[in-house]
Amino acid sequence: METKIQNNIIGCFVSSQIGDKNGKEFRSYIWGEKGVCDILKKLNSKDYGDDLNLVLFKFKICPISLELDNIRELENYSKKEKAIAVNIIVDENNFFNKTEKERFEFLKKEILLKINLLIPVIKRNHLDTNLLLLISDLEQIFKTF
Repeated sequence: METKIQNNIIGCFVSSQIGDKNGKEFRSYIWGEKGVCDILKKLNSKDYGDDLNLVLFKFKICPISLELDNIRELENYSKKEKAIAVNIIVDENNFFNKTEKERFEFLKKEILLKINLLIPVIKRNHLDTNLLLLISDLEQIFKTF
């Protein structure tokens, strides 16, 4: 059996409460027919350098207040895994009470906003990652999305 190695620089993870109907609905915007994460699989980590293999977008669906107090926008860079996680809060106000078009706009805007937060992390850790090229490529993808 052949194993295919994933080289996507963008990954997605969705966290929601068990039985939450919003979680299932939101997942369709990430991995569904027009899912954002599937579209971003075009971006190969090797095109941007060797020090960052994965930017993992962790979408937190309607977190409870206790959880909300402990969510940081960016998690620490993992040198071993060459990865960094970026948290995005998804709730009634910014997503579920919106139209489909507004929902996709929210996802595009948040992904671009959060990826820009990586600039100081790249500099501080002396990573060879060409983040400006990644941002430019994301903007181009989102223009056709």
